[in-house]
Amino acid sequence: PVRLFMGEETFLMEEALTAMKTALGDESLMNFSAFNGDESIRVEDLVGLCNTLPFLGERRLIVLRNVQKLPVRALAQIGAYCRNPLETTTLIMTVEGQPPKGTDALFKHLPDTVLQQRFDPLKGPEITTWIQNRVRGWKKAIEKDAALTLAELTGGHTWFMASEIDKLC
Repeated sequence: PVRLFMGEETFLMEEALTAMKTALGDESLMNFSAFNGDESIRVEDLVGLCNTLPFLGERRLIVLRNVQKLPVRALAQIGAYCRNPLETTTLIMTVEGQPPKGTDALFKHLPDTVLQQRFDPLKGPEITTWIQNRVRGWKKAIEKDAALTLAELTGGHTWFMASEIDKLC
């Protein structure tokens, strides 16, 4: 029920978040909420929503972006929720980009039960495999040399590669 997405590859992180929201189906309008640690949020409201049963559905999805920017007191409150989360709520916290110094406070407050998922930049053969799999999702095919050329022309940026793949397909 609680996950921590971390890494510099924000495109892949966004795709994972979109897939989870899509899995809610029609319920997503009523059972999806997003917060940002950059903004002044009331953590009590966030935790209260996490502890609320979903409306006319089976699951609630809450995304808390940039959790590392919250004050230590707020991190402690979220950590307390993470120790006993509501089974029908999925809370996803993100640390987007390179974690700044001092994020140790975040990890100190989170229990080991929080599933951590890394989204690091693709390198080497991962890039061509990713391109070929994405093209395959369009029910098309791309040769390895063409995938390498695409990666080279886009600088290996997944946002650009995905956009060009969409255009090509």
